[in-house]
Amino acid sequence: MTEQTTTQINKVVRSTAGRPAMPAQMMNSLTPKEIMGILRRHVLLIIMTTIGGLILGGAAWALLFIYAPKFTASGFIEVYSPTKSDPWTFNSQIAPKDILFQARMNKAILIKQQSTLEDLLKRDAVKETTWYKSTDNLNDAIDNLKNNLDVSAQRDSDYVSVSMTCSKPKEAQLIVNELMTLFYRSQQTGANNEITDRLAQLRKQETSIQSDLKLAEDSLENLRVAAADLGIMGMSSVRGENNRQTVTLTLNDLTIQRDKLHTDITQMQANMGTLEELAKGPIGVQIQNMVESDPIMINLGERRSLLEADLARKLTRFGANHREVRQTRESIKQTVEERNSRQLLISEQTRQANWRNAQDQLVYMKSKLAELERLRQEAEAKQKDLDRRQAEYESKLKIRDERIEMLSSIKTQIEKVNAQLGDPDSPKIRIAGLAPEPLEVSSPKWLLYFAAGPMLGMLLGIALAFMLELLNDIVRTPSDVSKYLRVSLLGMIPDASEDDLVQGVDMVNVVRQAPYSITSECYRRFRTNLRLSGSADSLRSILVTSGSQNEGKTSTSLNLAATFVAEEKKVVFVDTNFRKPVSQQLFPVEPSQEYTGAGLSSFLMGRVQVDEIIRSSGLEGLDVIDCGQAPLNPAEMLASSKMRSLLDELRKRYDHVILDGAPVLLVSDAKMLASMADSTVVVFNASVTKRGAAIRTLRELNECNANVSGSVLMGVKALKGGYFQEMFDSYREYTRTQLAHTI
Repeated sequence: MTEQTTTQINKVVRSTAGRPAMPAQMMNSLTPKEIMGILRRHVLLIIMTTIGGLILGGAAWALLFIYAPKFTASGFIEVYSPTKSDPWTFNSQIAPKDILFQARMNKAILIKQQSTLEDLLKRDAVKETTWYKSTDNLNDAIDNLKNNLDVSAQRDSDYVSVSMTCSKPKEAQLIVNELMTLFYRSQQTGANNEITDRLAQLRKQETSIQSDLKLAEDSLENLRVAAADLGIMGMSSVRGENNRQTVTLTLNDLTIQRDKLHTDITQMQANMGTLEELAKGPIGVQIQNMVESDPIMINLGERRSLLEADLARKLTRFGANHREVRQTRESIKQTVEERNSRQLLISEQTRQANWRNAQDQLVYMKSKLAELERLRQEAEAKQKDLDRRQAEYESKLKIRDERIEMLSSIKTQIEKVNAQLGDPDSPKIRIAGLAPEPLEVSSPKWLLYFAAGPMLGMLLGIALAFMLELLNDIVRTPSDVSKYLRVSLLGMIPDASEDDLVQGVDMVNVVRQAPYSITSECYRRFRTNLRLSGSADSLRSILVTSGSQNEGKTSTSLNLAATFVAEEKKVVFVDTNFRKPVSQQLFPVEPSQEYTGAGLSSFLMGRVQVDEIIRSSGLEGLDVIDCGQAPLNPAEMLASSKMRSLLDELRKRYDHVILDGAPVLLVSDAKMLASMADSTVVVFNASVTKRGAAIRTLRELNECNANVSGSVLMGVKALKGGYFQEMFDSYREYTRTQLAHTI
């Protein structure tokens, strides 16, 4: 067999050999491939349950169609927008879609509320139906209605659908129509009652407003009469604007005059100071000008000028000391003195006159200012009184106008409410269409039963398939070993029924008798994986054991020994199962051989030497050590130093020592040997080994410090959808030519 064939067969085993322990969550999960494998293995069960579901669904549909048909009658109620509409306008406000849908939902809830259903059951037409008579009491009838009556608001339209399912089509039609009529009338009655209450409230408000309006008009009339008594005219016509303008103009004029006079007084007081200073100080330019314009002063000036001219003439004619000259000079001096005296007199009189005139004028102006202030205060008081009366008048007038406007609005609302009182659309709903008599059966639907039956049957089959897989705790596949046992899988030995080349062959000697079979190749793969799992020294003494009996440990031991012999290794097979020895049956003593009957027990008891218990198996390279006579204490003898020394001696003489041990879970013999052997191989059987037993076997071996190299899975069957089946087919195809030449 080529190396390529061996590599292809060993893919699964090598992927698990030496694999570390996997987390519990990962180990317990199923891969998609494993799921498909489960479905393929139980495909017949799934097909049968699917066909059974189809048959049961069809039978159920036929029985229900004949003996218990159901008819559904449906009607529609149109729901208007919940926004208040104006009956005097044609265009109504469109509400958002969510609000409209909520309005339909509210109507649907009201239709199906218990009080509505109770009113429906009180109607004589409903009481006469077979459906009502079949119920025991009112509560039973209401429960039946809730289960068979469907009221749903449609999202994309303005309708609420009302449907009823009964065994008779006419009764379904009657119940739906009675319910829609009852609900419409109740909604119309409620709407009319609401409108009547609203109308009564509006009329009450109208009476109250009319009373307030009369009070406002009486107050205005009283104000007009009081204004007329005070001489205020025009308040009723133009709201007193003429009076307001007259009083305001008078007040403004008096204020202006007061301010101007106050300014003049201030200026006069300033001038008084100046005049007082002029009266006491030197003559100013102004007074000087007034003096110069005095006629006497003018005559005196002219006279002085004439005298000075005459003096100049006389000085020229008579000289300075002439009597004429002196007289003229005396006249000039007298004239100057008169002029100065006149100037002083006029200046004093003028300054005193100006001072007195200013004082008189200031007194006059102050008296006039007081009079203007009095008149202004009277005008201001009159304006304030007018403003107060005007404000009161405006307030009363505003109240009256508001009452008039409110009264007009109330009257308009009353007219609109009166218009709504007889409006058929006031309930905001309308029966869009009465339910017709149903012509077809609504239940059972053949499509539902013929589709759901096979579907449920298929789901049941799938559930049963997974239940069978999950409830089966046999270690059947390599994935079971990796998931639950956490031990390396060194080999998988197929069941005899899976390999055509081993038919009629003793499975204990299958490697020698059917070397080209896939079973033999699996043993050789096991040998290779065992060698790769540890060093050469760890394979000198190999204990092969199992948890219970009949799991294939002896077949594994002998075929493993045969694979080593095929490599020209020197091997000894030691039968250590004192409870159930098999070596003499598998390798009978030939007549030509001298057999003393000594075995392992004889050596352990010190009766014979090593050479006396070793005999030939009849095969080149393979020797056998029989159990010998069963001792009373086999476990203690196997744990003795004699057994340890025997193993040491056999390691020196042979390449491999194969120990066929007893079951671990039945006796403790194998655990004694496991602590001495270089390597331990545990055999599981895919037909009988349970997960719990396998876990306990490994746990007990680990507790005695055994070097467990791995495990072998015996009796593996090719499951549908599994890798083993694919491997078998590939191996047969690959070795077909070689087998033909061999035959």
